[in-house]
Amino acid sequence: MGHVVLLTGAGGMVGEALVPVLAARADVSQIFALAHKAGVRVRHENVIPISGNLQAGSDLGMSDDIQGQIRDRVSVIIHAAADTRFSAPLTESRAANVEGARNLLSFAVHCPRLRGLVALSTVHVAGKRTGLISEDDLEHCEGFVNSYEQSKYESELLLRQSMPEVPISIVRLSTVFGSSVSGEVGKYAAIHHALRLYYHSLAPMIPGTADSPVDLVALDFAASAVAHLATEHFEPGRTFQVCGGADVLTVGNSGSADVQSLRSVGPRTGGSFAATQCFGDRTLRSPIGLSQDV
Repeated sequence: MGHVVLLTGAGGMVGEALVPVLAARADVSQIFALAHKAGVRVRHENVIPISGNLQAGSDLGMSDDIQGQIRDRVSVIIHAAADTRFSAPLTESRAANVEGARNLLSFAVHCPRLRGLVALSTVHVAGKRTGLISEDDLEHCEGFVNSYEQSKYESELLLRQSMPEVPISIVRLSTVFGSSVSGEVGKYAAIHHALRLYYHSLAPMIPGTADSPVDLVALDFAASAVAHLATEHFEPGRTFQVCGGADVLTVGNSGSADVQSLRSVGPRTGGSFAATQCFGDRTLRSPIGLSQDV
């Protein structure tokens, strides 16, 4: 029998992309797709959309009946729910990203069939640190740029403390851009708004030097990597970084590509940003691989 998966954040950008990837896998038999504010748009016979709220407590805001079904059957939990706003007050970021993870852990310890919990994080838990940062590196005192970075850092601390009781692995994602096939961006994030400002000449300067890295990963690649690391390649106690690594773009070559493509295509309405035209084959079309460094 295949895995029964509980996916949190199924209405978010990465979570929504994960639903069809998981549903297409032969080793996944059922997916409980939990969403809070946004519904689950993907329809599939193996997908059960459910409403919940990780900030509601250890019941995750679910009914007793649904809780019982999931606890008795779930073998894999993928935690993709997060407040990714850079401008959110730290109290709000902590409520979603730290307390939400704490409540999920309280739920997970009562799942007898659970073989793995994969928690999505960000390479930006590094905060203001510079240099080579490995998967095992976490604790530091260098500070953070925003509340998102800090709250995800604190969430990772909590997850690591819980690893002796719950089989957990952490997957840190770089900046997720758009589909490598269509260029579509279903939900805009900071990088997409920044490019819009750039396109409209409202951001005439870009921080950094010509050789500063701009690490982007395709949404479909990120979803496939997470699904792989949560199922056939799950390793408890490990942290993985899904990012461009050695194949990363720089401010210099990405900026020139942006200008050329945005002049000819421009950002589109209806959720598509033409990501493949902006960055071409080098970063978004090729399977980048699991990088060993930031």
